[in-house]
Amino acid sequence: MTQSNQSPNQPPDLGTALRELGQQLETAFRAAIDNEHTRQVQQELVSGFRNLGEQVQSALKTIADDPRLQELAERGQQKLHELERSQAAQELQHALAQGIDQLNKQLAEFIRRMQPPAGGEPSTGATTPLDKDNDSF
Repeated sequence: MTQSNQSPNQPPDLGTALRELGQQLETAFRAAIDNEHTRQVQQELVSGFRNLGEQVQSALKTIADDPRLQELAERGQQKLHELERSQAAQELQHALAQGIDQLNKQLAEFIRRMQPPAGGEPSTGATTPLDKDNDSF
């Protein structure tokens, strides 16, 4: 985890926090999938995400077809660029990074609790050939 590399006084980097959030979410989902109780929920999640994707595609098609919404999106982009340059945007980014960092910590604790005890299934790392110069077996 990248949090141990940061000093306590240094604010978390938003990019690093988002990358770690993605990794934490992947690990949390994998731990939850391994749990028998959540296998039942998995079916509902898949169906829900599929429906959500269909609704998003439909909404995007509606937006793409409406010139008023395209003009609104362009104005929104302009305002977004202005906001990105402001102090408020920097403060928001800092607060968002701290929030994501806290979420990463909570997910890490959740994952730790969901994983089997130390006496469970052994895990192994990547294998390395002993004779790197000889590729034949």
